[in-house]
Amino acid sequence: MTPRARSSQSDDEPRPDGAEPDRVPATEGGSKPGGSPDDDRAHRPIRIILADDHRLIRESLAQLIGREPDMALLAEAADGHEAVTLAEGLRPDVVVMDFAMPHKDGREAIREIREALPDVRVIGLSVGDSETTGRAMRASGAAAFVNKHTSPRVLLDAIRHHAGA
Repeated sequence: MTPRARSSQSDDEPRPDGAEPDRVPATEGGSKPGGSPDDDRAHRPIRIILADDHRLIRESLAQLIGREPDMALLAEAADGHEAVTLAEGLRPDVVVMDFAMPHKDGREAIREIREALPDVRVIGLSVGDSETTGRAMRASGAAAFVNKHTSPRVLLDAIRHHAGA
């Protein structure tokens, strides 16, 4: 799947940071020249990749994130292999990763993302038993685990919390 840039602003609205609409400003190393990555993070939306093999879940989460002015959806992945490839190419702040996916499960994809991109935070997502699944995802390197049965606000709060970690 190809990256799909998302923005909460319309294509015609100018952005306060001067960036092109529907594009997240990026700089080498994730920071402005002479600044730290934290300086840059304060002035741009949280950059997110969604990875879930269920289209309905991906599209629903994309709509949820698209309504948040401090978040930008960079891309959606339908399997773990695609999630790793997109993360390596786009270098998001956060990847929201389903536990059980084809071609490469969430645990394996999390390990690969964390090895290649230690600054990227991964939030595990599943309908499975929260205690067992959460432990497995954290053991793979996920910063947090959110059960799909919970409120959307819990996921948004987890994204905000771990993007700043």
